[in-house]
Amino acid sequence: MNRALLLTFVGTLTLAASCARTDAPEQGAQPDRVLVGGSLPSQNSSPPDCRTLIAAGQQPIPGENCSEPLRIQDWVVTDGATLHAVLVDLKLPSEAYGGIVPFMTCDFASGGRYESLVSATEHLDVKEWIGEEQDQIARLVFGGCGPVKDPVCNLGADQRGYVTPGLNLVFVGKNCCLETWEPGTWLVYAIYPVLDDHVYDWDGASIKLDLVRESVSDAKTSPPPMGLPDYDLDCSDIGGKAVVEVFPSLSAYQDSIAKSDSGYDSPDLGGIPQP
Repeated sequence: MNRALLLTFVGTLTLAASCARTDAPEQGAQPDRVLVGGSLPSQNSSPPDCRTLIAAGQQPIPGENCSEPLRIQDWVVTDGATLHAVLVDLKLPSEAYGGIVPFMTCDFASGGRYESLVSATEHLDVKEWIGEEQDQIARLVFGGCGPVKDPVCNLGADQRGYVTPGLNLVFVGKNCCLETWEPGTWLVYAIYPVLDDHVYDWDGASIKLDLVRESVSDAKTSPPPMGLPDYDLDCSDIGGKAVVEVFPSLSAYQDSIAKSDSGYDSPDLGGIPQP
């Protein structure tokens, strides 16, 4: 497994993709269910995602001027083969959607650092581990999220996806920093909504949950494709321990840095407005 690649993924989770704070969300407000799963288009993909061309009013020709995302049945046996598939009923707190959420710093004994906004589930009911034995999950973590009207959250590996309350099929990995913060906390890399025993894919098309179960089980009993990272980041992989500090917000973190060292360069958030 490509551990170095995974560290790159984890280290860039939400500094590169922090969501902007908009007007404070209405107390208790939750987004409507969005039946679209998987990752949203990346602006930096090559060839471009066909959905990006469609949004720009251009004619997509899959395989020529663009590429389409993998269907979930193909994705779980290729790119997602080393992740853990869990069926859960979840809900994020209303403030996660465009409001103020905690900011985590995590220093590795080996010298690396992880920094991220952390939007943790307010409600989590684990229904089923698919294709493997059950492990402990206390809560799931996403990065920064957009407002209720556009509930897109940052995921692991620099991905983005819709996160709305209800039954979802999530693909998760262990993370030393999150586990140090609170045992049983996992990082979400992909999320697919589930309704009436059907899983909803990147274009809103649905497939029977049983068929996805079969594909995930097949992936767990076969050697994973070469070159995939091991998404489980154990503390032993980063020197044996991690030092974690969680601030009420990104602004609180920056204020603490300013007070301790006026010459400190705050994290580059790519010009995105800060909470």
